[in-house]
Amino acid sequence: MDTYKTALWEYTHLQRQKQKLLGRLAELPPGHLRIEKNGTRKKWFRVGMHADAGHSSVYIPKSERQTAELLALKKYLENQLAVIEEKLQVLKSFMDTWSASAYSIPMPGKGISELLSPSLLKESQQTIEWISEEYEKCQDHPEALKIPKSRPPARLVV
Repeated sequence: MDTYKTALWEYTHLQRQKQKLLGRLAELPPGHLRIEKNGTRKKWFRVGMHADAGHSSVYIPKSERQTAELLALKKYLENQLAVIEEKLQVLKSFMDTWSASAYSIPMPGKGISELLSPSLLKESQQTIEWISEEYEKCQDHPEALKIPKSRPPARLVV
């Protein structure tokens, strides 16, 4: 499966997940959960429920733990939805930039490669030679390269 088809499959899969999450969120009670800690005790509040009555939050008693659990689940699902929407945005951008035909361009055949610029072919030949060159290996750790002292170390700019 090529890259574009994989991105398309992932996009449709994420769309289905998003629809499922939206369905579950619609079933949950309105408002958001706020937890306040007083020493070793915790108090639960539903925020945004009764804003029209002049209250910004309403206390949830311990006897209504299920309501607090549902609001916590709602917060968790909202966070999952935000991650999925971000992934969908990235995949959409990728698919808008590249079409399916961009990944199905065939390699040039023998007749076409003869007409290509000689400098292009020379450059690729130089790359092949550079890749196949031997390099000096460390005796203690043969898998590691010995980097010459004359070359400055690479720096990452963040």
